[in-house]
Amino acid sequence: MNSRPRIAMALAALILGNLAIDAALVYFGADNIPAGTPAARRPPLQVGPTFARTAQLGTFAAQAVLIGLWLALGDAKWYWRVSGASLLLAALAGANWAGYSINLDLTRGGTPIFTVIAFRIYLLLTVSLAVVLVAAPLRELRGWRLTWQSIGARPARRKLHIADILLWMVPFGALLAAVRFLTFHSSEFGLYPGLFVYRLSGVSLLAIASGIRGFLHPLQRLPQKLHLFTAFVFIGLIIVELLWQINLVRVRPPGLPLTPTGTPATFDWDAMGGVTSYILVKLVADLNSGCLRRLGCELIGPKVEWIYAVKPPSTSAA
Repeated sequence: MNSRPRIAMALAALILGNLAIDAALVYFGADNIPAGTPAARRPPLQVGPTFARTAQLGTFAAQAVLIGLWLALGDAKWYWRVSGASLLLAALAGANWAGYSINLDLTRGGTPIFTVIAFRIYLLLTVSLAVVLVAAPLRELRGWRLTWQSIGARPARRKLHIADILLWMVPFGALLAAVRFLTFHSSEFGLYPGLFVYRLSGVSLLAIASGIRGFLHPLQRLPQKLHLFTAFVFIGLIIVELLWQINLVRVRPPGLPLTPTGTPATFDWDAMGGVTSYILVKLVADLNSGCLRRLGCELIGPKVEWIYAVKPPSTSAA
């Protein structure tokens, strides 16, 4: 059909656009990377580079969540989904490498670029695997699918089998291995690793809700509930971070920096970038999933969820 080449070209343009944004954020947000130097001791940056640095966590996390959703709910064979997710993660690594490579301000004595990129990909892989663990039961038990096929082809529900549990343990084991690797390099998270884990969990939760909402019809009931859920989570995350920052000012040990910061391997996160990360992760997830839905990729379940103001047909016999 003539529509397939157009869909393929639009999908390729969407992927390349995301990669170009990733490379631009890395390029404009990168500065000298002195080995072992936290971001708080670096020279002050201008508004543009500062925004680029704070925008990286939310942007990359939203893309990793969408990769995880496709890996768990995609209607292709499992080996095609694994291959596609691996290629997309490799493309994210390539975008990071391109952004750092074309930046001439990086010094040779800083942290190796390969180390920074590898650690970032491990973080994004952890996010994708966590999404798979959450979404896989919806696929097996509720029949949810991300499909390019006709809406009429809806999978039926089925019971849980031992083979499903064993298959679910595969991403669970991979996630534990990734988490163990990250704990061995906890110094990359800065002096406050708990706050980084909290923020990464927050942006991932917002991306999951926003991504699922984008694949559904905007007038359905579930998107309406997800919209309220994301608003509630967003406000809660901001309040908790504000209270944490106030408590840090009161009980901060002598010698510790007032503003918690990370390293380039953890997207140079800092306390002031929380709002930027939460806003951008929602926008990126909404935009990408919405574009995919307009291209024909929809999230379907075992039954149609009725749209507001539309009366469902009668199920009684005529």
